[in-house]
Amino acid sequence: MTVLLIFTDLSFGLLFWIAFFILFTYRYVRNRKARMVKHFVTKVRGTPEVKAILFRGDQLTVIVEKALAKYYIRFNDLINTVNKKIYIGKPVELAIRDDLPDSAFQALLREPGVLYVRDDIVLEKSVDGD
Repeated sequence: MTVLLIFTDLSFGLLFWIAFFILFTYRYVRNRKARMVKHFVTKVRGTPEVKAILFRGDQLTVIVEKALAKYYIRFNDLINTVNKKIYIGKPVELAIRDDLPDSAFQALLREPGVLYVRDDIVLEKSVDGD
């Protein structure tokens, strides 16, 4: 940046707008993973078997009533699309679960990272009074 200022006749106003454009572009690229995960959630939440979608770290967990092969194929295809469009960071991994007992499912709903819960799911009172 210093060399650019020394050897060219750029004004500070133009330099400000160049820096603003670079920072805006960086922010757009950096937040792309969150936007792509949100897009994944909007596509998957329309599936009637999906009970909840959780996101922790770089792993998406889709909890379904009954895991059918067509869901594995469709959801993995959507995750591959998400991973192709992410420029910065680790790729997103997908887990599809249907083997959760009700108590474990209720515990997962109380933890951070819940992106979607079906409307008919009721959060029960916990045993320890939470």
